[in-house]
Amino acid sequence: MITQVFRKYLVNFIKISYFLRFSPVVWNSVLSKIEFVGDKKRRNVSKRQRVFFSLYVFGMVYHVIAGDAPADLKLQAMAIVPIFVEVLVLTWIWSGQISTLQLFNSMSCFEDYLIKEYGKMICWKNLVTAKISTRGMALLCQSLSSVLIACPILSFVFVLAKPCQPPFLGSMTSFCKGGVWSGSAISKFFRLPFALVDLWLGYSCSMGGGAFILIYLNQGPSSKFRLTPGIKLYRKIYIVERMLNDAFSAVVVPSLLLNATGVQIFSGFVTISKHSLIPMPQFLLFPMIWSNSSVFNLIVTTLASYVYGNSNRLMGKLRDLTCRLRFRFGSKLARRELRSCSRLKIKFGNNFIDGMTPLINQNLAWNQTLSLMLLGQS
Repeated sequence: MITQVFRKYLVNFIKISYFLRFSPVVWNSVLSKIEFVGDKKRRNVSKRQRVFFSLYVFGMVYHVIAGDAPADLKLQAMAIVPIFVEVLVLTWIWSGQISTLQLFNSMSCFEDYLIKEYGKMICWKNLVTAKISTRGMALLCQSLSSVLIACPILSFVFVLAKPCQPPFLGSMTSFCKGGVWSGSAISKFFRLPFALVDLWLGYSCSMGGGAFILIYLNQGPSSKFRLTPGIKLYRKIYIVERMLNDAFSAVVVPSLLLNATGVQIFSGFVTISKHSLIPMPQFLLFPMIWSNSSVFNLIVTTLASYVYGNSNRLMGKLRDLTCRLRFRFGSKLARRELRSCSRLKIKFGNNFIDGMTPLINQNLAWNQTLSLMLLGQS
């Protein structure tokens, strides 16, 4: 999945982010792997942009919490702010850590090995005959690649029409009082430059934060597997799972789930309840964010839960193969090797994602969306 479907989207976003001088990494087409930028000047420019982007996001959060904008505008801003906050967290985490780059490069090499060894058993290239989860992930990548390009443009149009719209730059300035843009000559001069800054930082956010790494088990063990190769393959997958959890479980996965759920709640509320207050085509920004955050939230948690479910099924099949062994010594050795294997889990903090996590997550999101709608009508 990583090399066959996802990598082309990741490489395109890295190249665009590198062109904007926001990304601290670059794609090495010769070695087919991601590396840190070697040019010192580019690294310094990237650091300055991250600092400016951090101040921009802190200003967003402050003015949404303590600003004098109307409550309706602040609720609209809450559908956008969590995206920038999440990208800011990931930007500073990944800008100085090599573990994430090693993880992706290792997974790419590991999948190349799987395709070479088990390509006859698994359909890797034909998405028509692939599993529904694989097709869903491919469609999500295609949808996100389009939305991440369209959203900054819609935000730019939005800001030109309503420069005091939180959480963008114009709402943080003294030209905006009580949600109304000043009519002075100097404020008219800065209207377009502020919108262009929002456009630039929007593309820095979407291109730099559009790269997310996901790994899951989308194929159970074949009946052609022999016991010893099956256990060896399972241990290799277990190493990849440990690398993934070491890189993501502490901060990335919890913040990703929290922010994706928050974006789904507030963007859904704005799309349903505030559509009469937002003119077209600026309104299209919120349905796009809502639909993609909902699909992203559902598919990512569902596929992450497959890791635990498929791991249980794989362990069960390996246990069945162990019971079929004829020789007593070989059976004892195989059982000991199997007992040394533990079930795979995608962790967040001290917990992990199981089959109930997607349902609980969606139940929370829809309940809070309906609660906001009832509060808005009261």
